[in-house]
Amino acid sequence: MSIGKAQILPPPYIRGNLSINIVVRYPQTQLTSNQQTTDLYIIGNGLGLDWNNPTRLTKSSSPDIWSIKLTFTGSQNGYTCSTCVYKSVLSYNDRFEFRIITSNRIDMIGANFGLPLHQSMSEPFFESRQHIVTPYFFTRTGSVSGTTVKSATDTIIGTRRWYYYLPPSFKENTYKTYPTLFGFDQNAVYLEAIKSMVEQATVDLGISDEVVIIGSEDYSVENVTENSGTNRGRLVLLTPSPAVEYFCTEGTFGDACNGCVPPEASMETLGAEGGDFRIFYEYLKNGCGYPMVIGGHGDKYLDYMTKEVLPAINSLANNRLKTDSENVGLFGCSLGGLMSCHGTYTRPETFGFGACQSASFWWPRQADLDLGFEFLNKTLKTMQGPRAPQKYYLDVSMDEVDPYYSQRETHIAVFNQLKENSKQFKTDETLFFSLIYDQPHAIGACNSRIWEFIGHFSPASGSPNKPI
Repeated sequence: MSIGKAQILPPPYIRGNLSINIVVRYPQTQLTSNQQTTDLYIIGNGLGLDWNNPTRLTKSSSPDIWSIKLTFTGSQNGYTCSTCVYKSVLSYNDRFEFRIITSNRIDMIGANFGLPLHQSMSEPFFESRQHIVTPYFFTRTGSVSGTTVKSATDTIIGTRRWYYYLPPSFKENTYKTYPTLFGFDQNAVYLEAIKSMVEQATVDLGISDEVVIIGSEDYSVENVTENSGTNRGRLVLLTPSPAVEYFCTEGTFGDACNGCVPPEASMETLGAEGGDFRIFYEYLKNGCGYPMVIGGHGDKYLDYMTKEVLPAINSLANNRLKTDSENVGLFGCSLGGLMSCHGTYTRPETFGFGACQSASFWWPRQADLDLGFEFLNKTLKTMQGPRAPQKYYLDVSMDEVDPYYSQRETHIAVFNQLKENSKQFKTDETLFFSLIYDQPHAIGACNSRIWEFIGHFSPASGSPNKPI
């Protein structure tokens, strides 16, 4: 049987007419009041698409909408923009990036907009591809406000004070919506400090997109105090299970239980010198303190956050918060870090991101002082296999090495267990770890590291670079 003569192939087939319709949503009244014009332009960022002259966006008949249609031709090397000034090639692995500017050359704030160009449905049988963007030009700082939210179902939670940060573009571009990040242990002072750090990332550096941050440190719980009157409500609300906690029979931890605990074994001395806190708790167990079963209200607190706090603040934000799991995250330090990991891992349908900083993975303490490490030894090891897409960020200080809490080693173990549990957890893609040097175990220290994970939660679609 003959297969005939070899055929000469024609030149490679080149796809043409790959089009993208870029749509800009922005209030025309803002442009009129700020610069007496209604014109917008689009300019490329230099990824092979060096437009030395901006291209005018066409005003549609709909209010506050501008658009432009860009056409590309495919090749074996990548894409060429047919409607651009220069016909350089954008490789298949690059993103098409652009910025919006006004007619008097006011550049948009933040990172470039970016999108992949490869189109699986580019033939006439499918709808044309559309990419909607919501730039802002004039506002560089956001605001922090407060409100109270009453639980309709939980008498222990009752009414609590919450604070929320709205980013710079919120009042300027009313079409923009935002991912939402819940922070534990966040009061108005902390949120103001976080605001400056987040805006450096979003406005000045353009390494992430804007977010709304919601936080509280209102943990007061009736009849749960130390002898000094200091409330220990965090142990009630920021723990997923009950445990035995020891309190001083006389005095407080600060005065070594009225001198019952020797100075070399006091909590403050051990904390300053990095000693073994087991020694301190042994003194409590053997006469200086008394045990109390405490904690375990964490899941009800998470219900309150997602089912009552989030809707209440979303209403104050004109329903502009994204509430799908991909766009809702948690962050926290110490017990807050534990709840961030617990909440994210046990509720993948609700939270798509968790930042667990210096997390108290040692919880719960047991009556015989053996550590529980429940999240590592039970939660992670009984909930394995495929799950909804998520991202995790863990960090811990090199100084957190007390053998009683084992925080540094436990963070490493949690990181490794997450990778073992599901193939979707990939280092530096969906799972991030940062080992911190020269920082104490403290809320303020954890907050100083928020820039490390804000871009993982809310990544900018394009690079932070300005156009060429």
